[in-house]
Formats: sequence, structure tokens, C-alpha cells
Amino acid sequence: MRISSLRHGSRWLSGRTVRVAALIGLFAGGGTAGATTYTWPISNSSTPDAMNTSFGPRVNNSKWDFHDGIDLPGACGTDVRAVADGSVVAAGDANPPTWSSRHVLIKVNDSSKGDVYVYYFHLQSIDAAMTVGAAVSQGQVVAKLGKDDATYCHLHLEFRQGNSQLITEKTL
Repeated sequence: MRISSLRHGSRWLSGRTVRVAALIGLFAGGGTAGATTYTWPISNSSTPDAMNTSFGPRVNNSKWDFHDGIDLPGACGTDVRAVADGSVVAAGDANPPTWSSRHVLIKVNDSSKGDVYVYYFHLQSIDAAMTVGAAVSQGQVVAKLGKDDATYCHLHLEFRQGNSQLITEKTL
């Protein structure tokens, strides 16, 4: 999705705190010297993983809604890796209304954006090392791809800063 497809005043964005921002160097996309770079969580590389649902307005179950992240499909049980160095803020099973599915939340201290929170959802299982406060290295296995609270195996990935979602697609 290109940024031009999100129109100001759109009813899909009204009432939501959405900050459209490109992270410098996101997914090794060519940032400045010293900028934090990210790898894709399934391929563990700068090559984009397959994506079937992008950030933004979409039709879901015959209704319009707003998708807060990107969906990366794959085989259940595939390793999901940390996109950058950080620390575990939360990890566990679904606990509605706070958590809709099995999840891991990692805080990354981005060199240009400050604290960025990376959310991983719909996980089959969580690596035993993912405990609150644990340090995580870029590329470290954090979980296995799954379909917890989903209709197919995929990773739902979100980047947030405060109450704002950050668009993560390289196509901005």
C-alpha cells in the first residue's frame, strides 16, 4: 500500500491515532549511518517475506476494518525471529480483551526513533527464552508461526511507537 492511498479525512482513519511514519532503515531499507536496521522475521534477511495483508483499511469478513499490521503467511511451526535487538515486554497466551492471541512483544531502542514496540501475534508456541525483561538479539528465534485466533497460519506483525501504529511495508 502506498501512502497516497490513505486519504486525510477518510472515515477509515477518523477517530484513530494513526501516525504514518517510515522508520529510517526499516528492514535494512537504506537508512543513515548508525541507524537501526531490521530484518524480516521469517526469512531473517533484508529480502522481504511474503505478505498477504498490508497495513491500512481492508475488507474483513465482508466489512471494512483497519488492519494495524502486516500478515506474513507460512507453514505452521516455522521459526519467527526477532527483527532487531531488544528486550521482552510481554509474552504469553491469549488473554482477552488485552491479548487476542498467543503473542510476544519486544521493545527495540531504535537509534533514530527511540522506543519502538514490535508485536508478534498468532503464534503456535513461544520460545522458552522469551520471558519479561530478557534481552533478545536480532535473528534470535522468538516463537513458531501459528494460527492461534486466526483462520490460517501466519504471523501478524506490528510496529508501534506510543499509541501510534507505524507502517512497516518497504513500499512507502
